[in-house]
Amino acid sequence: MEQRRCRWRAAALAALVLAGLTAVPATADAAPAQAVTKRLAVVLVDFTDSRIDASAAYRAKVRDMYFGDGQSSARYFREASDGALTFAPLPGRPEVLGPWTIDMAAACDSGRMNTKTREMLAARGVTGYDSLAIWFPNRLAKCGWGGLGQQPGSVTWMPDGGSASGVAHELGHNLGLRHLSSVTCAAGTLSNCADAGYRGSSVMGGGGYASGLSAPELLHLGWVPPAQLRTAPAPGTYTLVPLHAPASVAGARVLELPRGTGGDRITVAYRKNGNTIDTGVGEGVQLHLTKRGAFHTSQLVDPSPATGGKDDTGLKPGSRVTDGGVTVETVSVTATGATVRVTGQASGGAQRYADAEGRCLDVAGGAATAGTRVLTWACHDGANQRWTPSGDRTLRSLGACLDVRGNATADGTPVILWPCHGQPNQQWTHDGTTLRSATGKCLTTTGGGSATVIRTCDGTAGQRWTRGA
Repeated sequence: MEQRRCRWRAAALAALVLAGLTAVPATADAAPAQAVTKRLAVVLVDFTDSRIDASAAYRAKVRDMYFGDGQSSARYFREASDGALTFAPLPGRPEVLGPWTIDMAAACDSGRMNTKTREMLAARGVTGYDSLAIWFPNRLAKCGWGGLGQQPGSVTWMPDGGSASGVAHELGHNLGLRHLSSVTCAAGTLSNCADAGYRGSSVMGGGGYASGLSAPELLHLGWVPPAQLRTAPAPGTYTLVPLHAPASVAGARVLELPRGTGGDRITVAYRKNGNTIDTGVGEGVQLHLTKRGAFHTSQLVDPSPATGGKDDTGLKPGSRVTDGGVTVETVSVTATGATVRVTGQASGGAQRYADAEGRCLDVAGGAATAGTRVLTWACHDGANQRWTPSGDRTLRSLGACLDVRGNATADGTPVILWPCHGQPNQQWTHDGTTLRSATGKCLTTTGGGSATVIRTCDGTAGQRWTRGA
């Protein structure tokens, strides 16, 4: 578990990695997942030699950053997740606890602050919290950052000058998200890309509270339902509704394009201000690059670095980029959607999947009969070892789909070939290492040419799958 810290400036975020910590440097001034409520203990602490502001006005300011109706993290993540995640105060207690004194002199020692705050809370009978936010006076502590968060984890630290953007950013780290940077690439391509700093596509980049989460971040958190995602779409024209449109707005929001055979991805989404938490985002069709299915960290592509400002990162109508045989072009944009054309064949078309022993995922006997077991076998060039990802997340071979038999979820359920219907038991994601079913289990083999089943994901050798041509 890492700790990530950040410094918020008036318009942008700067990042610093130091001794294993990533820093906010100080302020100059899937249907959605099952709904989860995280109980958040927000605590104002005093050091033995330094006190935080104890006024009612300051407590109200901190409370509003977490639980208010305006720029609060509760609202931000509730809207970003379409209600899948809610932050709430501890029941029966004030929304902001303290100020209470912890047994240490002022120092920028996050680990000791955490320990001493937990000891103090235990002594006062404060329990039952899922996350802990520690607010402390920084005059003598002299921390050089504006916020710190475990990544992933459950603790954030905020010096007394913290902001609503900083609070949301650090809670994003707790959820496993890293900083989001941007790149500029050779014109019309995704080649020869160079770092371009932080831009406004997410609160994890330079966008602050006015930017919702990016498409890869939403994918990482499981907040893009299957109906809103097109995975490895066939060549054609697609209409995207704004990424953060209200949940009631139907339509595709994300295109996920394979990039090579190692699990890399290009995500395509349309950002438009005036949609829930997107109120100050860089508008337009945005492209993000991810490595090996690691959606918690990505890079925003600026396809036209010679034009506009730092948030002018959209692929403009009439513009296109080509990468690995596939071209993405923005045809048109309106207030309610963007039309995007995908042409060519991405290099992530029909592929073989090899297990840790070098055997390939195989339809037994090459039989396309419904119910045929899927096993591992010595790799060859036959069609019964070729699997093509489709826009509905299915993997197709011999005109049928990789299927968890009977839509069951129990460990040991066989995996078979079955006519395609696109339900969760036929939806699969390859993250560069595992093949995960939308039921939450991993494709597993016991080796030696055995039939495949689903089991709880545990990272063992029988769940490792390498995709290749």
